[in-house]
Amino acid sequence: GRGGRLVLIGDPKQAIYGFRGGDVQADLDASATATHVLPIAVNFRSSRELVGAIDEWFAFAGPGLSQSPQPAIAYQPVRASGAADAAPLTIAGARVERPLVLRIVPGAKASGERDAALAACAEQVAATLQARDHRIGERVLQPGDIAVLVPGNRDVDVLRAELSERGVPCVATGRGSVLASD
Repeated sequence: GRGGRLVLIGDPKQAIYGFRGGDVQADLDASATATHVLPIAVNFRSSRELVGAIDEWFAFAGPGLSQSPQPAIAYQPVRASGAADAAPLTIAGARVERPLVLRIVPGAKASGERDAALAACAEQVAATLQARDHRIGERVLQPGDIAVLVPGNRDVDVLRAELSERGVPCVATGRGSVLASD
């Protein structure tokens, strides 16, 4: 309106929620016609090590991962605010400089290969927790501090069983179809 200001906050990468009404083109159109666009260049939720690891991963992965068919959705490196550094992740008292672990299993399309990779993941999680030398600030690392992303519902079920066998409690989310969810 006259004399007013409309402020829109959005992230075109959230277009993954298109099934819930997210509209990436609306976000891109709004950005293209805005008189001022202020990108968020600071991450206030993650440590400098994790932000650096994510930036490294996208740089390493190259255009295939970091770029989108629409340049406005390409990965943009950010800096960490330092807010999350008050309670750093440490192992045996030393600050962890590389808190992101990626395990890529080439060709793990066959069920047996995937299951072996999931078992190895569960073993690593269990060993990390049992060592009790990983801390966030003064607190010993807990199962809820670890996130594992897997590509499919079946993988969730297999990993959950593997973790359970090792006495590691876990919570699985996103197990059902998002189209059938509220």
